[in-house]
Amino acid sequence: MKSLAQWSRSLVMVTFGLALLGTAGEVEVWNGYPPVPQPVRGTTELGVYIFPGWYRDKGRGDYPYRTHDEDSEWRAIAKKPKPRPLLGFYDDSMPEVNDWHILWALEHGITWFAFDWYWNAGEHRLMRTLEQGFLQAKYAPMMKFCIHWCNHGLDWHTSFSQWRASMGLKDSRIEDGALAATVTTDDPAFTCPVNVEASQYTHLQIRMRASAGAKSQLFWMGPDIVQGEANSIAFPITADGEFHDYLVDLRQTPAWQGKIERFRFDPNAGCPNSTVAVDYIRLLRGADTQEGALAWEFDAPDRDLQPGGLDFSPPALLEMTDYLADHYFALPNYLTVEGHPVLMVWDTAALFRANGGPEGFRAVLDQMNARLAKRGMKSLYLVSMSRTRDEKEAGFSAMTGYGYYGTPFDSPWEWRGGHSVPYADVLRNYENTWSMWEKEAYLPYIPPIGSNWDSRPRHSERAAVVSDYTPANFRQMCENSRKHIGPPLNLAIIEAWNEWGEGSFIEPDQQYGFGFLDALRGTFTDAPANHVDRQPTPAAIVRYSVLSPEDVAKAKANENLPYPDPPRLPRSVKWTVDQPLPTAAALQQWEFAGPGLDGWKLSLLDEAKVQDGILSAVVSGGDPQFIMEGLDLPIADIGTIALRIRVPKGVGSAEFFWATDQEPELSAKKAFRIPLLRDGEWHTYQITKQVEGLWQGQLRILRFDAGRPGDHLELDWLRLLAQP
Repeated sequence: MKSLAQWSRSLVMVTFGLALLGTAGEVEVWNGYPPVPQPVRGTTELGVYIFPGWYRDKGRGDYPYRTHDEDSEWRAIAKKPKPRPLLGFYDDSMPEVNDWHILWALEHGITWFAFDWYWNAGEHRLMRTLEQGFLQAKYAPMMKFCIHWCNHGLDWHTSFSQWRASMGLKDSRIEDGALAATVTTDDPAFTCPVNVEASQYTHLQIRMRASAGAKSQLFWMGPDIVQGEANSIAFPITADGEFHDYLVDLRQTPAWQGKIERFRFDPNAGCPNSTVAVDYIRLLRGADTQEGALAWEFDAPDRDLQPGGLDFSPPALLEMTDYLADHYFALPNYLTVEGHPVLMVWDTAALFRANGGPEGFRAVLDQMNARLAKRGMKSLYLVSMSRTRDEKEAGFSAMTGYGYYGTPFDSPWEWRGGHSVPYADVLRNYENTWSMWEKEAYLPYIPPIGSNWDSRPRHSERAAVVSDYTPANFRQMCENSRKHIGPPLNLAIIEAWNEWGEGSFIEPDQQYGFGFLDALRGTFTDAPANHVDRQPTPAAIVRYSVLSPEDVAKAKANENLPYPDPPRLPRSVKWTVDQPLPTAAALQQWEFAGPGLDGWKLSLLDEAKVQDGILSAVVSGGDPQFIMEGLDLPIADIGTIALRIRVPKGVGSAEFFWATDQEPELSAKKAFRIPLLRDGEWHTYQITKQVEGLWQGQLRILRFDAGRPGDHLELDWLRLLAQP
């Protein structure tokens, strides 16, 4: 029974009639510190990804140089009509804010938080949420938590010696203090992510050796700088197989300005089968000074060519292990499986590349576990987000995923930036993916449950959007997921609690209140539907805000702006299986009638051979590729891509990538996927793609990906047929 004083703290009582959800939660505005949670739970250990860093704003970084911590995403969200968190534009480094999150999560069946954690060789980002907010919160001991290591590229200050062969190069390596490679096409390129202001540097200094070629060219890209000839500078080279020094005045071109986030360096052009070696690349603050230079010296042979400046060497991993053990693993509320601390890893392939493959990483993992053993702790329970078969050999214990947003193959709609798809199709895509991994998982599987995707605050008109995100639809997602959750782990994880910039959230918002959390409570627990959900007073919400009252007022006005979902895009790729080929001329065909590979280059495919007119190979890595370079075909002339292939049972899809004269690099934005029959038999597939978007111009490169490590692939022929 509440006292009169307790009732007086209830300033407003609102009843949400959520009949579709089978709940009738009441909302009480609570005047004071969040009350002690009254946890409810079911048989599933239900987790949720936490995106940290909602404290970010100018001047709040932890380093003397500007970092990601100073970019407030709230400002981008405030410019859009929605979403709007119930807590406002909050500072999640405040313990009180975290206690509201803990209260709401525990009272709706969530038992653990997985914090996105950004760490690179001792440098970190977005850490205040966890260390100053959650771990200092009053009710933190009631909530389990673990680390989700987001080991991908960011604005790491340590990113100054990291280049990679992006296209037209093979056997790239650091050798004798130089970045060396063999050129395979007319248009080779190295690329490197950076974070520099052009105004700080006046000259480019390069020492390199080339066996052929007449010129080199440096391109640069940034938030407002697109790749192209206008944003580049070329200089003549001497290609006699000896090292030469080049000094280029960047001020010669007016395009050298603004923030630069990526370099592309073309060492030579029109010289396939040549060799190149780069001793160093330097950006100078003056022609005659090395002071303040940004230099890539290529003098660390023990470091792989990593994207984003990430250091996954054994010393860096051991340093990280010590930090994790001393700051998190020792806490009684750290999530464990049979006593083993759980560590989720975003990109496992990068760890393997940096340590000589899965076996090499396994040796480093033994060292990491030895550090834990000295502290009396059990070995790591590693959970992979990448899902390649190498992970079992490397010592991983389980596998999971993040989001399965997209549409199934039978949907009439394409999942692409600038367009929307219905929630019902996304739900079917989740169902298909859950079922696939149930059958093919090589480690215990932790099913991820989706919330939504609407990244317009982050990506504006380039955003992909799921429409119809309602509590009723989310409850259907939860109910469908239950049959895929069970022994041996009984674990599941939701994406995400508070990815406001991507529209992925279940945290209470102003549109649906506690509707998404009530859907969880009603699906995963046996707790009574009638309950009270408490929220802070308007005055408290003002106190939590990162944004000023003036900024909040502008955001309030923006809520009245029209915000229709982007249009839906009819599927541009169609396919048939085992149908008669059209009577059209072959623009290009590969029949494998001779002993060679007909010009195809293979990546992560071993034991390649041609026998009896069949090209066969065994997949040796997580991203196998058949690559055809040097094409020069008008895409408008291509009517059908046809191939006859046999893949092992269980391989259910293949992906095509392409590059053109206007878009010379291979990337995920120039790709499409087709379904494969999973029966392990020979089949002929015909693919037609509408000429639109980036699928136009002159086709230069075609890449075909299929299979998993250990799979034996067989290709009878592949043909590019003309328009009928």
